[in-house]
Amino acid sequence: SWIEAAKKRLHHNVLAIALANKLARIAWAVLAKGRAFELTRTNDAGVRPA
Repeated sequence: SWIEAAKKRLHHNVLAIALANKLARIAWAVLAKGRAFELTRTNDAGVRPA
C-alpha cells in the first residue's frame, strides 16, 4: 500500500500530515459529490520517490 512505501521514505511527522491530507481529500470528495465513499484499488501510481 502507499502508506507502507511512504513509511520507508518519510519522517513520521511528514507521514502523519500526508495521511491527514489524503483523508481530508477523500472526505471533501464524498461531501462534494453527495454520495457514499467507494474504495477502488490502484497500482499505487500515486506513490512518488522522494
